[in-house]
Amino acid sequence: MKFPSIFNKINPQSIQQHPEKNELNWMRELNKWKAERILTGEIHRPECRNEAAKRINCAFLSKQNDIDLSGLNLTTQPPGLQNFTSINLDENQLKHFDATTYDRLINLSLNSNALESINFPQGRNVSITHISMNNNSLRNIDIDRLSSITYFSAAHNQLEFVQLECCERLQYLNLSHNQLTDIVAGNKDELLLLDLSHNKLTSLHNTLFPNYNEAIREEPIDFLDRSFSSSSWPFQ
Repeated sequence: MKFPSIFNKINPQSIQQHPEKNELNWMRELNKWKAERILTGEIHRPECRNEAAKRINCAFLSKQNDIDLSGLNLTTQPPGLQNFTSINLDENQLKHFDATTYDRLINLSLNSNALESINFPQGRNVSITHISMNNNSLRNIDIDRLSSITYFSAAHNQLEFVQLECCERLQYLNLSHNQLTDIVAGNKDELLLLDLSHNKLTSLHNTLFPNYNEAIREEPIDFLDRSFSSSSWPFQ
C-alpha cells in the first residue's frame, strides 16, 4: 500500500482536528524518532523509519484501528502505536517491545524479530485477545495477567517456563519448538488447539487441558505434533 507523501514531513502543530495535548506529544515524539535513525545504526536504511512514520500518521489521521509496519527492518519501537487496536510488526529487528500503556490493544503480531523481552498491558481494562511472536529469542514471558487472551503463539523461541493460570479464555496455544520443561496452566476448559511439540516436557497433567486431552486421549501429550492453525489471526 502506497501512502501519500504529504505525511512524510507532517507538522504536529498544523493538525487542527486533533488538538489534544497527548496527541501532539506523540506526534512530536514520532518526528524525533524518525530523525534519530543515524544514532541507532540505521543510516543505510533511513527510508525504513520514514515509511513507518508515514504509515502511522496516515493511519491515525484516517482513523484506522490497524497499523501494518511489517518488513521495515526497524530496530527500535516507534512512538504512536498506542492509538491502534491491531499492530503488525512482523519481520523487523526489534529486541525489546513495551506495550504497557497500550490500553486499546487487541491484536499484536511480532513474528520474526529478535525479541529478548516484552512488556504487555497491565490493569483491569486490558482487552488484548491475540498475540503472535513466533521466531524470536524470548527466554521468559509473562502473559498470566492477560485474562482476555484467546490466541497465543510463541513457537520457535527459547522459553523454558510459561505460566498461564489466569488466561481462562485461552483457545489456541502454540509453544512448540522451545525449551519448556514445565508449564503452569490451570484448568483450560476453552482450549481448542494445543501444540507443545519439540520441547523438553516429559509429562503434562491431564486435568490442565481436559477438553483437548479428551479428544487425543490415545496420543501422549509429550509427543504431540499437530499443525498450528492461524485461521483466526486478524492480519491474514
